[in-house]
Parts: sequence; structure tokens; C-alpha cells
Amino acid sequence: STECLTKQSYVVLKQFAESFAKLCFRHEVLVCDVVAAVFMSEHFIRSIFGVNENSPPPFESHNFVGSVDAHMLKFQDWLKAYIKKFQDK
Repeated sequence: STECLTKQSYVVLKQFAESFAKLCFRHEVLVCDVVAAVFMSEHFIRSIFGVNENSPPPFESHNFVGSVDAHMLKFQDWLKAYIKKFQDK
């Protein structure tokens, strides 16, 4: 839930997203950078704490770029639905 998010966690996610942009040689952070930062954070949390009813799509190994794009689109849809669930409350 959103109660566990602190100012510091937002700062870390912002820096993480900025790092993804820099890896792509951009000075501007795009939505895909933010999604990638959240995805990596969720993957880390899932590996530490396991799975619950609001879990993101499971991370799978990918052997070509097209499957990564498809997985990230699925993750982005999950992320939007997850955020919307808490905005409606």
C-alpha cells in the first residue's frame, strides 16, 4: 500500500529513472524510464518478500528484445491498474 512510501523512496525512484535515461544517452526522463525503475524495484521487492494478491506479472527470462517489450507493456498495464485501485479509494 501507499502508506509505506516515504519521501526518500520517491527520491530513490526518481534517481533510478534518471539513471535509465542516462543509460540511453538522454538528458530527459521518459515514461519508459520510470516504468523500468518501478519494474526493477518491484522485481527486487518480489524476490525478497514473495508474492501477494497485488503482485506484478512474474519476471521471465527473455532471449530477444521483442519479448522484453511485450513483458514491459504487460507490466505497465499492471502498474496503471494497481495505481488506479488506490486512487479510487
